[in-house]
Amino acid sequence: MAFLRIKSGNSVGSEFELLDGSTQLGRHPSCELIVQDSAVSRRHAKIESEGGDCFITDLQSRNGTQLNGVDVIKRQKLKHGDEIQICDTIFSFHAYRNKPSDLVDFVDDGGASASSIRKKVDLDSSYRKSDHSITLSKLRTMIDITRALSQTLSLDDVIPKVLDSLFKIFPQGDRAFIVLCDEEGELGNHWVKDRRNRETKLMVSRTIIKEAIRSKEAFLSEDAFTDQRFDLTKSIAGFSIRSVMCAPMIDNDGKAIGCLQIDTLDSSQHFDQDELDLLATVAMQAGISVQNAQMHEQALNQRAMDRDLELAREVQLGLLPKDHLQVEGYEFYDYYEAANKVGGDFYDYIDLKNGRFCTIVADVAGHGIASALLMAKFSAEVRFALASTESASMAVRQINNSIIQLGLKRFITMILAIVNTEKNTITVVNAGHMDPIIHEGSGVREISREIAGLPIGIMEDFEYEEMECTIEPQTTILLYTDGVNESMDRDGNQFGHDRVIETVRTTENSARQVGERLISEVKKFEDTSVDNDDTCVVCISRL
Repeated sequence: MAFLRIKSGNSVGSEFELLDGSTQLGRHPSCELIVQDSAVSRRHAKIESEGGDCFITDLQSRNGTQLNGVDVIKRQKLKHGDEIQICDTIFSFHAYRNKPSDLVDFVDDGGASASSIRKKVDLDSSYRKSDHSITLSKLRTMIDITRALSQTLSLDDVIPKVLDSLFKIFPQGDRAFIVLCDEEGELGNHWVKDRRNRETKLMVSRTIIKEAIRSKEAFLSEDAFTDQRFDLTKSIAGFSIRSVMCAPMIDNDGKAIGCLQIDTLDSSQHFDQDELDLLATVAMQAGISVQNAQMHEQALNQRAMDRDLELAREVQLGLLPKDHLQVEGYEFYDYYEAANKVGGDFYDYIDLKNGRFCTIVADVAGHGIASALLMAKFSAEVRFALASTESASMAVRQINNSIIQLGLKRFITMILAIVNTEKNTITVVNAGHMDPIIHEGSGVREISREIAGLPIGIMEDFEYEEMECTIEPQTTILLYTDGVNESMDRDGNQFGHDRVIETVRTTENSARQVGERLISEVKKFEDTSVDNDDTCVVCISRL
C-alpha cells in the first residue's frame, strides 16, 4: 500500500498509509491526514488512489501545494520517491515499501484460522525464557550469527545476514522470507531469498503471517501439501512446497515487528518441532537486531537534520542586525526567538540618507526552513526597494510585486516604518500586520489601522497607503509579531491584544523598559509545552 513519510517539519520519520479512494490533507480534524500548521489550509490537498496509481490535487489552498518544488496546478500522478510540500512540511511519496520484492505474492487463505497448523510454539513465553534443545553445530552457528548481527547497525546489512543465517541453520530450506510491520501493524517491507538465487515467485500466506505476528506464535507445517490450512491452487501446488515454518520477530519490548518464513520443496527434508524452536530463537535475535538498526537509522537521520537546522539557524541569525542602531536622541530595543531552530519572523534597521532610518518587522505565514528561506529573499528585496525609491508606500508595492513573481503562494505581513530624525516624524506602511503601538504623554494608542493594506504576496500591483505622525519627546513605539499576542498558556488561552496594550501602558516610557517587560510578561504567561509561534519585538524611543 502506498504511504507518505515526513521528511521535514514536525514528526520527521512518521509514516501515513494512503487510503483506497481519497485521502485529504489539512488542518481540519475531519481530514484523514492532519497537518498542524497555521499556514496550512483547513482542507489543503487530497491524494486519490485509483487502480494502483495515486494522484494529488491542490484544493485551492491559501499557500499552495508543491510537487518536487513545482506548484500543483492540476491533478497530477505521483511517482515513487516524489516530494510533496505543504507549507513547512515535506512528505516523500512511496508507492511501495522500501526494497520491495516482486518475487512475493501475499495470498489470503479464505480466512481459515492458523490454529489448524499442526505444531506451534508460543514466543511470548519463549521471549521470557528460552530453553531449546539444539545440536552443537547449530549452536555454534547461532553464536556466530548473533555476534555478526550485534555488530551490524544498518538495516540494509541486517536483513541479508538474517536471510543467509536461515540457510546455514536449516540446510534443507529452499526459500527464506522476511516481512516487517509498519507503524499501523500492517505488512510492509519484505525481502525474499532463494538458496540457489533462482528468481521464482514465492507465495506467502497473509493469514498465517498476520496470525503469527498477532499471537506471537511460531507455526510449523511438516507437510504443507496435505495441510488443509493452505489453498493448494495458489500457495502449494504451483511450487510443490512440502514443509513450512514461520516465526514472528520480537523486539526488546516484546513487541512483534515482523515475521520470518522458510520453506522446503523436498518432501524428504521436512522441518520438525526442534527446528521450529530454533527458528523462534533466530526470529527473536533478528527482531532485536532489526529494532537496533531502525533506531540507529532514525538517530542518524535526526542528527543530520539537527546539524542542517543549526547551520540554517546560524545563516538566518546572520541576516538579522548584529547591534542596535545608534542614532542620537533615540533608544532601541529588539528581541527575536524562533519557535524552532529557524523561523519566519524578521526585523531589520536600514540607514537612509538625509537623517532617516527604516525599521522593518515582518512575519512569513508559518515557520520553519521554508519560511526562513523566503524571509532571506524578502530581506534582499526590502533593501533593493528602499534603495530604488524614497516613497515608503512605493517601496512596499515593489516588494509585494517581487515576492508575487516568485510564484510561491505564501504571504508575509509587515510594518515598514521610516523615522526622520531631523523632523522627528515616523512614516508607516502596514501590509496586513498588527498596528504599531505608541506610548506617549497622552497615553497609549495604535496607528496605521485605517491605512492597513493586504499582506505581501496576495495581490499584484496593490496600492499601499502610508501615514505620518510626529514623535514627541518621551515617546516609545512598539512593533511586534503575532508570536506575542497569540502566545498560549496550558489551557489554550492567548496572551492577547489587551495584555499587550496594558503592558505598554503600565511600563516606564523607554524602548528597553517596554521591550524587556513585554517579553518577561509573555514568558511568564506562555506554556513551553505548547507549540507557540516565532516571536519578534522592536521598540524605538525618542528620548
